[in-house]
Amino acid sequence: MGGKILVVDDEERMCRSMQALLSQEGYDVAAVLDGRDAIKRAQKERFDIVITDLRMSPLDGIKVLEGIKKVSPQTLIIILTAYATLNSAIEAIGKGAYDYLMKPVEFSDLKKAVERGMEKLAWERTQRELMVELQEKNTLLEQRLRELDAVYEASTSLISVLKLEDSLERIVNLAADVLGAKLGSLMILDEKKEVLTIKAARGLEQEIVKQTRQRVGGSISGWVAQKGEPLLVEDIESDPRFRRLNREKYETKSLLSVPLKLKGKTLGVLNMNNKTSGQPFNQSDLRLLSTFASQAALAIENATLFEESRRRIRELSVLYRIASNLPSTESRESMALMVYRALKEIMNIESCYWFQGKGKKFNLLLTCREGKITPSPSVGLSIEENLISEGLSKRVQTLLVANGLLSPQAKGSISLPLIIGGQLRGIFSLSAPEEISEPEKKLTSILVSQATSLYETQSAILSAGQLMIMGQLVSEITHDLKQPLTSMGGTLQMLRQRWDRRPSIDCPLEIDCPLKEEYLDHLQNDILRLSDLVEELLRFSNPQEYARQLKEVRKVIDRALEMVRGELQTSGIEVEIVSPQDIPPLPLNENEILQALINIILNSLQAMPSGGKLEIELKQLERNGGGFLRIGISDTGAGVPAEDLDHIFDRYFTTKEGGTGLGLSIVKRIIAAHQGEVEVKSTVGKGTTFNIYLPIL
Repeated sequence: MGGKILVVDDEERMCRSMQALLSQEGYDVAAVLDGRDAIKRAQKERFDIVITDLRMSPLDGIKVLEGIKKVSPQTLIIILTAYATLNSAIEAIGKGAYDYLMKPVEFSDLKKAVERGMEKLAWERTQRELMVELQEKNTLLEQRLRELDAVYEASTSLISVLKLEDSLERIVNLAADVLGAKLGSLMILDEKKEVLTIKAARGLEQEIVKQTRQRVGGSISGWVAQKGEPLLVEDIESDPRFRRLNREKYETKSLLSVPLKLKGKTLGVLNMNNKTSGQPFNQSDLRLLSTFASQAALAIENATLFEESRRRIRELSVLYRIASNLPSTESRESMALMVYRALKEIMNIESCYWFQGKGKKFNLLLTCREGKITPSPSVGLSIEENLISEGLSKRVQTLLVANGLLSPQAKGSISLPLIIGGQLRGIFSLSAPEEISEPEKKLTSILVSQATSLYETQSAILSAGQLMIMGQLVSEITHDLKQPLTSMGGTLQMLRQRWDRRPSIDCPLEIDCPLKEEYLDHLQNDILRLSDLVEELLRFSNPQEYARQLKEVRKVIDRALEMVRGELQTSGIEVEIVSPQDIPPLPLNENEILQALINIILNSLQAMPSGGKLEIELKQLERNGGGFLRIGISDTGAGVPAEDLDHIFDRYFTTKEGGTGLGLSIVKRIIAAHQGEVEVKSTVGKGTTFNIYLPIL
């Protein structure tokens, strides 16, 4: 049970008796006969309960109560008296007495009063402890809320702040505010030089920020960058790892340094030191700073991806524009100027030069500067057989400087051999005020070589291909024209023979003869067939009808599936598309390719009347020495008999009731017009696969 009690009574027998009885109950009991001694004991010791007589000399119970309450307000006072009056009871309670008992008091009543008092004290003590704990929890909660708010602000900054520098600066300031640090810095690792530089700081002079260069492993930040582990130093003066470091800038002995890591790769370091409270940092501070470091790493990645995406978008936009405009480019000068302006959009360039020649001799043909074609002096260049060498750029640069075409101060210069069809056709040179990066060199090489190659060969290729396909088409359609013409001739001959016949019993009037309607129907059907053949021929021969633009094949496939969505749902057919992310755009006539895809898909739907699976797979591959995109369309339908596979693309060949036999023949014609091929593989009872091969530029 426990508890400490002081008994105060000037009647010694009564005092000792209560002491003995209460001691038997397990209490720690002290007894005094004088009220003055009671107050002195209370000043030295803490008592839970004081039991005092009311009438004592020289100090009565009220005086004892007042004296003890002054030094120990939590102590409970129980008043005993043989001369109880209403006024004395009111006075005692008013002065703070816990209980008021009449003498002679039954020990059981005294025991109950003491037990209630002890319970009250225990409850009050628990309440105070809970209040203290609650205050501590509230303080800790407020701190955690501030930390979460700071982390939330840091996360928000990644979305609201587009510039990387602004985002990192905000993260450093938030971390310093929450951790109470005077100094903070965020350092980024230069992977090439293995040097850390400050990108954002708090409390550091700008000159220090600019000049600070710390090698990996050569400082506290360098140690963290090398190890890739967070660091908490409670006392830098006693840490053997950093005894040799200059510590003049550290006002306190404690510091934090954590790596900026993303996907296992260290990007930099986040540092905090000189705590305003003078207290050392703790593990909680280290965990919080690590959270900010994670946010900073995400900010770096997001900014990098954002800049990379913008750069790629600009590059792709330029490449797309060049590819789209080349067919309408009428001269080499227009092509050169278009390439120069395109490069100017994505690179900081000053001028470019085009050399043309054969063998080892090349002459300067065109110069582009300030968005204009400028006259070029007669400048010749003689080169060795090994063109793809580092000496080519230097040789061309020296030549251009010597002829006053290039400033000697130009820091960036590259020269690229233009090889078309396996033969050297020219040299392209580019100058810039700053050093040209490797990605920019690669992009320039791709853009210039593709533009030149397309310009040199596109017209010839398109014309030859178009003529070849046109000849094939004319040959096939001419053959197809014979049948309806022969049929029409035979029908007209029959009509001419029967026209002059006299009425008969079976046909009393020529005008009502049933054969006439049959003959006229034949003529009308043959005319419609002729009309369709001529329309197809005219449509193909019209360049506007077969004009092509760069299109994303996946979007054309999605459009085709959307157009037959109702049939897919009605037939209960599952559709699966397998497509990698890096499929390049292709030069397509979108409406024609869309028609070809729909024809094949509908053919597959008709082969699966009770449901099944339609799978469309896109894959890049090498075929016939060139790059192609294969569009595989597979179904789980009835399949095509082997004897019919060789005729499936023939005009008017069909195995379906009511079919025209034109759908797949049109598919073959459209794919051929795109310099592609289409083939079919089928197994009866298992399904059919159509493979479309389209060339990739």
